[in-house]
Amino acid sequence: MLNYEFIPGSGKLNIICLHNAGGDKNFFSLVSDCFKPYGNSWLIDLPGHGKSSPIQKDYTLRHIARLVADFCVGKKLQNIIVVGLNAGGNIALEIVGLGSLP
Repeated sequence: MLNYEFIPGSGKLNIICLHNAGGDKNFFSLVSDCFKPYGNSWLIDLPGHGKSSPIQKDYTLRHIARLVADFCVGKKLQNIIVVGLNAGGNIALEIVGLGSLP
């Protein structure tokens, strides 16, 4: 299970924020205010970080990307932008490569 914080915004975008390895969702707490005019922010704790479930055997970028993509589909999010720092950026690229987001 992915732990997350939802920060509502006034725009139409859903901005998915993915932290670096060793970090947690709080990394994006300050900058999420800058995103408010553009839309909602979803600050996600990646597996094994913050309050998300522990790391499983299949801890690859592709697997984590699938978890985040499934999270977005489960929440029925549209107009998605994925923002990532370091490892979070690599996961963002993997998500795009999956081609499963609206």
